Amino acid sequence: MSQAQVVFDKVKHDFGDLESYSPRYVDIVLSNTGDKQEWLLSVKKPLEVVYINSKQFIEKDSSIIVRLQVNPRKKGRFSYQVQIFTSDRDEAVNVKLT
Repeated sequence: MSQAQVVFDKVKHDFGDLESYSPRYVDIVLSNTGDKQEWLLSVKKPLEVVYINSKQFIEKDSSIIVRLQVNPRKKGRFSYQVQIFTSDRDEAVNVKLT
């Protein structure tokens, strides 16, 4: 079994108390520590979360950024799970946004 080559800089983020002027996004940095190119395969997310990514592939000794933005439908607490799939592992990495 091979070890994961893509390292996530964070797997959870707490936005705290969101105000109208508060940023509603977080940048997740994915770094490739292996010796071959890897891919960002897919991102499974709830409807209240949108994302953009800087690239689809991650060269060796390089990084990409996945920006996740929350758009809660109602006031109050929220908790979202986002699954990020990369080519170096069989299972998704779960990122929790609260």
